[in-house]
Amino acid sequence: MDIDLKPSDLAVIGRYGIVTEIGRGGMGIVYRGVDKLIGRDVAIKTLTEVTPELRDRFYVEARSGMLSHPNIVTVYELGEHDGSPFIAMEFLDGESLERVLRERGRLPLLETLSIVEQLCAGLGYAHQCGIIHRDVKPANVIVLRDGQIKIVDFGIARLTDQMSRLTKPDALLGTFHYIAPERLKGEISDGRADIWSVGVMLYEMVTGELPFRGKDVSALYRVMHEPYVPVRDVVNDIPETLTAVLDRALAKDVNLRYATTEEMAVDLQVVGEELKQERVGYLLDTARRLCNEREFANARTVLLQAQRISPRDPKAKLLLQEVQDNLNLLQRSEQVRQVLEQAEEAAAKRQFDDAITFFSQAAQLDREKAFDITAKLEQVRMLKDQAQRGRFLWEQANDARSKGDLTQAEQFLSEALRLDEKSTDLRNARSIVLREIKRRQDAAQVEELVSSAREEYSARRYTEAIAQLHKAAEIDPTDRHLHELLFSATTRQKEERRRRLLDQIVGEIEDCLEIPDFDRAQDRVSRALEALPLEPLLIQLKNDIEKKKDEAAIAQLVRSTILEAQGLFTEEPVQALALVDAALLQAPGEENLTQFRVRLEEHLRQIQREELRKKRLSQAHVALKVGRYNEAIQKLESAKAEGAEDSEVLELLALARREQQALQSKVVIQETKKPVEPLDRQRLKMPLLATLGVGMMLAVVAAFWHTRHGARRIASQPHPEAISPAGVARTYLDLNASPWAVVTSVQSSAGQAVDLGGGDRTTPLRLDNVPIGRYTVAFKDADGIQQKIDCVVSAEQHLCTATFAMPEVQDALRGDQP
Repeated sequence: MDIDLKPSDLAVIGRYGIVTEIGRGGMGIVYRGVDKLIGRDVAIKTLTEVTPELRDRFYVEARSGMLSHPNIVTVYELGEHDGSPFIAMEFLDGESLERVLRERGRLPLLETLSIVEQLCAGLGYAHQCGIIHRDVKPANVIVLRDGQIKIVDFGIARLTDQMSRLTKPDALLGTFHYIAPERLKGEISDGRADIWSVGVMLYEMVTGELPFRGKDVSALYRVMHEPYVPVRDVVNDIPETLTAVLDRALAKDVNLRYATTEEMAVDLQVVGEELKQERVGYLLDTARRLCNEREFANARTVLLQAQRISPRDPKAKLLLQEVQDNLNLLQRSEQVRQVLEQAEEAAAKRQFDDAITFFSQAAQLDREKAFDITAKLEQVRMLKDQAQRGRFLWEQANDARSKGDLTQAEQFLSEALRLDEKSTDLRNARSIVLREIKRRQDAAQVEELVSSAREEYSARRYTEAIAQLHKAAEIDPTDRHLHELLFSATTRQKEERRRRLLDQIVGEIEDCLEIPDFDRAQDRVSRALEALPLEPLLIQLKNDIEKKKDEAAIAQLVRSTILEAQGLFTEEPVQALALVDAALLQAPGEENLTQFRVRLEEHLRQIQREELRKKRLSQAHVALKVGRYNEAIQKLESAKAEGAEDSEVLELLALARREQQALQSKVVIQETKKPVEPLDRQRLKMPLLATLGVGMMLAVVAAFWHTRHGARRIASQPHPEAISPAGVARTYLDLNASPWAVVTSVQSSAGQAVDLGGGDRTTPLRLDNVPIGRYTVAFKDADGIQQKIDCVVSAEQHLCTATFAMPEVQDALRGDQP
């Protein structure tokens, strides 16, 4: 049968409350619990699988409860819960030696000797009681916080008279490194098998390693047939005497091994002789602490260890005598306490003869308190005399009652109770007489109260009538007519209260709705419906409140959503629209939200159009910078088609068109120059006069071109009022015209004129120290024709051009006569 008990499934096991799970193994679970009777912490061990073999092991472990030793865990109880056995034992606040070794490795020699000596003491006591542990290993030794050790898990122990050879299941139960060779071989074993286990643990604590290496079958062979690894091969600071102890404890020949754990403990004390003073001081300190905690039995054990180390130590002898005196006093005090408890219990049960006997025994045991005990003895004797006199008066009371004289009977019983006030029989007899007296008085009082209640009822004073009837019912609760009248009065009273309550509730709810406080109104009507669940008025009020609360909630939702969306719209317009949509899911079709959403969508479209406009402008600027004027025109035409017809788009579009036109004019000039180039090449082949004629023409054209197109620089000197603001960058502006022109003025977009100086202003002309911005440049050609060109000056853009007709030059280049 598999049983899986979890703390969440358990409240108690037996009489023990479950606190938490401590550990879980292949065969059992250990819980921490508390004994509900005395509030003591316990450890509760259960089985996860109940088989006959495991149940037998469990019962064997429980039999270790017969052992009472400071170094052996105390078993409190063996019981069953839901068909599964459990053991309640002492809760140990410490760690297993196995974990200590795993975390710390080697242990100090003094600590090791203390643990092994305590282990020998506990096992020696168990051996003397006829119990062999048979599974001694670090996992079954608990080291408490104060250094004391406890031996646990006697699950595979055997009584001495039941010793037999190791069976296969037994072999599987133990860890073979700690099992004596004779047990592994199936031979008969006794307490010396436990001594072998102690020797292995001693070796492991001293070296941090096992005496026989490995975990497989070869290691098992070494345990049975080969010597252990010498201690000095592992550690050097080990006394020779300790090596001798290990040799005897780990002797494969049982007859060469220690006969008892006490014998081994004595040899270990010899090993610790050089540490005697430190060890004795430690034990004395421990004993004093235990004495302060009034744990004299444990203190005696510790002091006995100290005496074994240093038999002549005067402090240990003196403290041991003091502890023994306290133990004797406690033992005698316990005896006296038990006898006095029996005496008090007998006196409480009015068993006066037994109480006198127990008090007399207690006085004999405790001469020091004999005076106090004798006083109690005399008191019990006096109580016995009073009880005898009380019984005589009781007999007289019974005689008077039989004659119908209840008053005389009550007097006799009262006198008897004054003599024997704790007599339950006298109290019962007097109670019977008093009830009979009271019954006669109650009948008259009930009749009077009912008569008064009828008068109040007739006057519609229901509360007063009910009060009178309750008094009567308390006197005689069995009167049927009384209860009928009480029911009628109560019904009338409830109807009256119901009417008043409804008026009050409606008033309170109306007050709440005026504030408004819907939660309070709902709470009030809900509490009212608990008292009046079927009241139609309350049900209607409840529905009205819920409707008004929902309307108010929607209104609040609309207000908060609009406010939050307005705050979000500037930075997160899409999120603002999503917020409104989420609110519309909660309030579908809400008019204000719907209208607000329409406005948001329109604002969002405006934002999107503005972003698209900026994008087109940015693309156009980039195209202008690299001279892709057609592309810039296309982007700006797209922006215009998309609704962006503001001045910035229009001005930039005009600039792009002018730049494109200028570029086209430059191409024309280049095409115009091409006819002259062949003349220069033919000059060398012509006759001298013709050559002179062509040369003169070329000279005229070159002079004309240089005169008109040789670039000059003019440092711009803006008027004082036209000085650009601090932080505005400056650059240069190239002015040109085709074929040529005179620059008449340059004006910024703010209307401020740029000083051109008094020199030659014919193109090409360059202005330095010009602030970045927009300018309008006026050109005038040789025919007096003027053009105004809008230019943009930036860190990348510096050229501003105008195009005029060139008839004379073109005619001359073609060879036409004027």
